[in-house]
Amino acid sequence: MNMKNIVNLIICCVFLSIFTSCSDEWLDTIPRDMITEEEFWLSRQHLEEAVAGCYYQLLVDEKIKDDHKTGIVKQMIVWGELRADNLVPSGSPLSEESKIAECNIISSNALCDWKFFYTAINNCNTVIANADKVKENDETITDAEIRAYKAEALALRSLLYFYLVRTYKEVPLILKQSKTNEQNYYVRKNGEGEILDQIILDLKTAYNDAIANYDGKPKYNKGRFTKTSVAALMADVYLWMERYSDCINACEIVEKDRNIVFLKTSNLWPAIFGGNSNESILELQFGSSIEGKVNSGLLQSYYSNMKGSHHFAAPADSREWDITTVFEAEGHALSTDERLFDTFLITDRPTTGTTLQIRKFSSIQEYPANWILYRLSDIYLMKAEALVQENFEKNGANALHLVNQTYMRAHDNSGLDSLKLSNYDTKEKMADLILRERQRELMFEGKRWYDLLRTSRREKQNPMRVFKEFVLRNVASDYRTFAEGKFSNEWARYLPVPLSDIDTNPMLEQNPFYDSGVRK
Repeated sequence: MNMKNIVNLIICCVFLSIFTSCSDEWLDTIPRDMITEEEFWLSRQHLEEAVAGCYYQLLVDEKIKDDHKTGIVKQMIVWGELRADNLVPSGSPLSEESKIAECNIISSNALCDWKFFYTAINNCNTVIANADKVKENDETITDAEIRAYKAEALALRSLLYFYLVRTYKEVPLILKQSKTNEQNYYVRKNGEGEILDQIILDLKTAYNDAIANYDGKPKYNKGRFTKTSVAALMADVYLWMERYSDCINACEIVEKDRNIVFLKTSNLWPAIFGGNSNESILELQFGSSIEGKVNSGLLQSYYSNMKGSHHFAAPADSREWDITTVFEAEGHALSTDERLFDTFLITDRPTTGTTLQIRKFSSIQEYPANWILYRLSDIYLMKAEALVQENFEKNGANALHLVNQTYMRAHDNSGLDSLKLSNYDTKEKMADLILRERQRELMFEGKRWYDLLRTSRREKQNPMRVFKEFVLRNVASDYRTFAEGKFSNEWARYLPVPLSDIDTNPMLEQNPFYDSGVRK
């Protein structure tokens, strides 16, 4: 791959401050303009700044049209939600977003470009390659501390590759830093299995070496990889790989962390999404929209009290189905699930019908507009899914107990009994219950498409079921037959390799569904 366009050496970056409250906050670094490599890697502070730069790269965005921006968070939302059944274009969407929603995806679509991910990966590779140099120049830093910094870079690189492999299936696996424009960046794609094996290998090392807890520093504990957040990522990867026993074990590591608490409170979403809550495991630290780095991906995607226009809403009667019906799918009235009214702003108009604006994140002007990657309810539902797939007869009751944790929290004031095992007495019924509960609980958090794709991959005898049952109902009727034909091809469920990389890298092959056989 021609990486010259995304070489972004940390040592040549200006690391900008994200938080402004006090000097020891995470990512409050001293600006260093155009430092040479010989002048860097001399102290603990340099290493701290370099690791901060790795995290900061996940917050970076750039304009692609007018005031519309894209970056990693934006792509996490688009890749994880837009092709599924939670969103429809609304307000002022980009044409690139509408094309993805219509299943009309081409390799020149700016939202299919992986450059932000590979830039962040290169930053991680740079830390991994150079961290040991600090010990040569700073006698106060220990080997264990250096390994802990490298563990963060390994975990962050693993997170980025996990997004890439779920989105493209096969991508170049680059594990060495890109230092100069004279290097050969023409590389082939690696297979999915090889990438996933590397992710697990790196996460095992990261777990062993990571910090367990930053005492009294919630922005560190929630904003940096710790043993607990590494375990959460491992659980997600193991679930994707269908290694269910390993997934369960990783989930139980997270559950044992007494600093992670399952919240039960009124105004649940503001409590969880207000920034670094006790339920949160890992979130990208934007800070508040007033004082911090503005989370444009979140603000421009969903309704908020910060920005009038937004790109997405939830499907209502205009799409021949209404997403609110998932809140009554277990036989309970819509009004009993508190998440419904905390998630949507429902408007009925005689001319346009029902509209469902997404207000799950609507308080992000007053609170930090962070992007949550993992929280405890996600772990509960991952574990439930793994328990069912490992052995439903043995684990069904335990799986339902975990589902009831999130379901009954949302029905806490309803007076309803918990869900009963007799209503979900087969592996298939329980698996679909978990899929529905993940949709209700994690709606709009960038999870849904990957949940559906993971289910399809598992259902090898009928991989089209989830697309016919869930995805196609959210495709406009004019495109539905077209979309069904596409999804019948496995490679159409993944994105194309970006056209710019295909044109400049003769070693890089297009994903088969999108391959026209034509190169410049």
